[in-house]
Amino acid sequence: MGVDLTAKREEIRKILAEFLGRVEVEPDGSFSFAFGSTRVYVGVGPFAESATVVSVYAITNGDVPPSPELFEFVATKSDAFVFGHLGARVENGKVFVMFRHTILGDFLQPEELKSALGAVASTADQIDDEIKAKFGGRIYGEATPPPPQTKQTDSPAAPAPSPEPAASAQPVASQTSADSEETDGYL
Repeated sequence: MGVDLTAKREEIRKILAEFLGRVEVEPDGSFSFAFGSTRVYVGVGPFAESATVVSVYAITNGDVPPSPELFEFVATKSDAFVFGHLGARVENGKVFVMFRHTILGDFLQPEELKSALGAVASTADQIDDEIKAKFGGRIYGEATPPPPQTKQTDSPAAPAPSPEPAASAQPVASQTSADSEETDGYL
């Protein structure tokens, strides 16, 4: 028996729209919203053959130079939180630090998701400044400098680069909200 991810995403979208008013729909079907100096993402995925999980996460810091001290910090802080944990991934020689909380989606209650959103958003917003001060890199809101622009004629300007790799915060061209109005990628 397969998992109906479309139905679960719609359920999550409704909860987010009611709670937050407006969220962005990412190209991969996940949702996101800004909170303080961070951006929180909510994704739905399969678990085993017939279950779903909901992942609430924020990329707290990007382009952090790798160091034993940074990895020790992440390892010793990883489970120091009631909801969520720290993690790190290395991409192109730089470290991206994330704060994530994952819950079973099959029996998800709106209040459970709202609590997870609050915990991830507030913790990520607090810890990103500490990580930057200790280890460098940048927080979510600090975009990497754009490449030099070349003069373009007869074509629209290229979009600015996303502040985070593989987690674009750009809204999709258009999505339809529950009341069938065009929303330009926002719900």
